[in-house]
Amino acid sequence: MQTNFPPFQTKHFETNIDNLKTDIIYSVFEKRIFIWVSQTKSMGSIIYAEKDKLAEENLNVPTYSLTTLLGDRKRDQMYQIMARQVIEQISKNSNKALLLSIATKNMEIEHLRKVLQQILKNKVW
Repeated sequence: MQTNFPPFQTKHFETNIDNLKTDIIYSVFEKRIFIWVSQTKSMGSIIYAEKDKLAEENLNVPTYSLTTLLGDRKRDQMYQIMARQVIEQISKNSNKALLLSIATKNMEIEHLRKVLQQILKNKVW
């Protein structure tokens, strides 16, 4: 059987966060959502996040697993917090996992909060 649509949906936008050009690309696949956020035109850290199905069944409380696949250890902790926020939002409406690629020039908490707001504002899930 042949389909007439691409196997995934992609959305791209540019925004300015604290005078830094920020590219955000979303690609929605069958089992995961890939989000690329960059202020450096590079991949930066790559984090995989998913909701733990078995733990939720046993505890009735959602839990999440996060794994840094590639990245700068100094930045990973903040990026994992951001990935956790995003997977929590995704899992409200979907059972898809998250693959987050993120590279920011500014690691201040307030700046990262603004980046997170842009990710969630323009969501595709």
